[in-house]
Amino acid sequence: MTDATVKQPRARGAHEEVACGFALRFFGVVSASISHEIKNRMAVINEQAGLLEDIVRMAEKGRPLDLERVMRLAGALKSQVTMTDDIIRNMNRFSHSVDRFWRPVDLGEWVGLVVNLFKRMNDNRGLAVSFSSPVDVITLDSAPFLLMNLLGLCMDGAADRADRTQPVVLRCLKTGDGGCVEISFTPGAGPDPVALPDAVDELAALLCAEVVLADDQSAIRVNFPAGA
Repeated sequence: MTDATVKQPRARGAHEEVACGFALRFFGVVSASISHEIKNRMAVINEQAGLLEDIVRMAEKGRPLDLERVMRLAGALKSQVTMTDDIIRNMNRFSHSVDRFWRPVDLGEWVGLVVNLFKRMNDNRGLAVSFSSPVDVITLDSAPFLLMNLLGLCMDGAADRADRTQPVVLRCLKTGDGGCVEISFTPGAGPDPVALPDAVDELAALLCAEVVLADDQSAIRVNFPAGA
């Protein structure tokens, strides 16, 4: 990959104060998306519970009880509960990302969480995202909340120009003592440098990372040092 634009890291300073504004917005955007997901699941559960009530009432009036239909509804309810539990588990992990601001992190684990957290938003804009956890664990000394914020902004800033017929592909790569997240698009359909918000520069600097845009605008690489 040829580097067209490199956002150079700077030494970490009072990261909580500098990051406060866009970090709060990121927290709000993700929390709102999670609450919508939970509300949608609850609406489906409520609808299916209503169907079960209808079946019981019809049985009380002498209509034969359709056990097969009852079992299908019970299975559908369990499926919705499982999906809701996954959403809440992701929300819990997201909330705990600020328990200790700087700590050793598994890069693949947190990238996977970003993909899950942004799934509803990407689905709504018709954007498919593909990610497979790396075979080897890539451990960094970083701030997971800021790391997720940076990756979310890189994906969000490029989403409007991405080709909807092809998935955006995320990969985690080992680079020397650090790691890299590569966000790949269809060649020519990737992000324009001006499409990335200013907060990308701030977050990259706070994480002592660098954001590199390919000459053909087919990919963004976010390079993280092993320690910051």
